Parts: sequence; structure tokens; C-alpha cells
Amino acid sequence: MTDAVTLNDRHLQGFVHRPRIGLQTGEHDAPAGRGSLLRSPSPGQNAQMHIASMRQAATGLLVIAVLVSGCAVSPGSTVSSDQATSPTQTEAASPAEYLRLVAIGDSIAASQRCECARYPDVYGPLAAKALGQPVAVQNRAVNGATSGDLLETLDSSPILRSLIEEADIITIAIGINDINPCGAETDRACYDSAIAGLQSNLEALLGQIDTLQGDHPHILRATAYYNVKIGDPGAAQFGPSFQAFYAEQLASLNAAICEAVAAHDGLCVELLTAFNGPAGDQDAAPLLVDDHVHPSREGHQVIAQAIAASGYAPLGP
Repeated sequence: MTDAVTLNDRHLQGFVHRPRIGLQTGEHDAPAGRGSLLRSPSPGQNAQMHIASMRQAATGLLVIAVLVSGCAVSPGSTVSSDQATSPTQTEAASPAEYLRLVAIGDSIAASQRCECARYPDVYGPLAAKALGQPVAVQNRAVNGATSGDLLETLDSSPILRSLIEEADIITIAIGINDINPCGAETDRACYDSAIAGLQSNLEALLGQIDTLQGDHPHILRATAYYNVKIGDPGAAQFGPSFQAFYAEQLASLNAAICEAVAAHDGLCVELLTAFNGPAGDQDAAPLLVDDHVHPSREGHQVIAQAIAASGYAPLGP
């Protein structure tokens, strides 16, 4: 048995008490080509994103993963705040009782290419079941975002700061777009510079999250990246030397992400073996959509399960 709860305006005020503007999910960019993630938005596209976000404010979409009478919402269930709801449903999802999950990052979390429930929406019900409380999911990831983009948005968006301040669970997927400008060149200096910038931005980003959260117990999880170059026809033309070089740079990128989140009492979720096999050398295509970059339905489920497998400390086992 499954059930879903719709938040009415009163409940939305308990989760977000300022106008809902800022980061918006969805497809904002054209693909940068096979084997790479989506490009960072241009200034004009950023304006469109803010307009789209204001439109989202009107619809007020939230995903709720709820345990009602011991039953969990099915992954990806989406309800609108203006839908009718029974008193029992409304009461079950009162702001004092549900946990808040906020997902931030890039198109690994944001992309709708699979036309399926993305991993934050799949992870929400898993967390709800494990913690014994409903979980309201806000996916605020943006296609093409770099760590600098995310840091700038957190600096400038009151709504995102409010969401982070009130969050009980925060998931982060950021960093791969920082190295994408280095392209298919074996330019070690380019990668070193990009990863150093990522480290600096992550430290500032996680420091702001610490400040906003204060002493509030919360789950902090950052996902590392799988290798999209293996098996990608667009990267195959560069030969095995590039593949080996890219694998080395990806390992450095993932290490930077994991070190940063560990320094702020979070956990890093490794995805390379889940997508690329035990040795990290297999094609991830079975878990990707046809762009050979973004997760398929099965890929999102694998990511959600990997985050869940990291446990729920400090809120639960």
C-alpha cells in the first residue's frame, strides 16, 4: 500500500517561509556534446531560469515521501500544493513531523532526460522508511552548474539559503562541470587548476552550509562521479592514452569532493564501482540514457540506493 500527502499553503510556509525564487530544476542548456555534461547557463539563460523559478512558485510542486500507517510513498510520487487533500493526509504531513531533504548540484540530479523519478525523489522514500518520518524533497539542482555557479547562487539566493538552513538532509552533486572545459586534451595544468578551484569553492560552500545549519543535526552526503568516457564513441577517438589520463583526473576530482565533505562532517558516496564495475573500467551505458552522461531510471535508483547505504547518521543508524 502506498499513500501520498499534499502540502497546503500552511504547510509550505512551514518549509519555505520566503517567496519561492532562485534555483530551478529542468533543462536549461543545450548539450555540450557526447561524453560531457551540460554547459553552464549563459546570463540570458540564468534570467530564464529565474523566470521559470517564479513560475514554479505559482505551482508549488513538492515531492513527499511519506509513511502513513507504516506504508511508504512510491519513489517519484509528485503532488501539487493546490491539490485537494483529506484531513488525515494533511495532518500526517504537518511541518513539525516531516523531514526536509534538499538536493543541490548539477544535471546528474537535475536532468529530466530519463523522464523518470530522479535520485533525490527515489532517495526520499528510502530515507522516510529508514527514519520513520515523512520526507519532503526539494530538488534545487541546475543543469550545467559548476561549483562556482552553486556557490554564487547560495550567496545570492535568499530562498536557497532558507532551504539549506531548514534542511534535515542535504545531498550535493557538483564538480564535473568544473573540469569539462579542459575537454579531450591531456592538459594536466588545466585539470589541476580546475580541481584546485573546485576545492576552494567546496570549502566556501560547505562552510556556508555549516553556518546556516548551526548546531542543527543533519545528514550531509556528496556523491562522487562515475566515468562517462569509457565506452562513449565520442571519447573513443582519442585513444587509450586519453582514457587513462581522464581516469586519473576523475580520481583526483572525486578525492577532492570526498575530502571536502569529510572535513565538514559529511559522507562521500562513491559511484564509480556501481556504474563502471569493481575495477572502474566498464562502460556505464546500462545505467545511462542515450547521451551516455546522465542516469537512466535504473541509474537514478542505483544512486539513491548508494546514498541510502551510507546510513542516516546523525539522524538515524
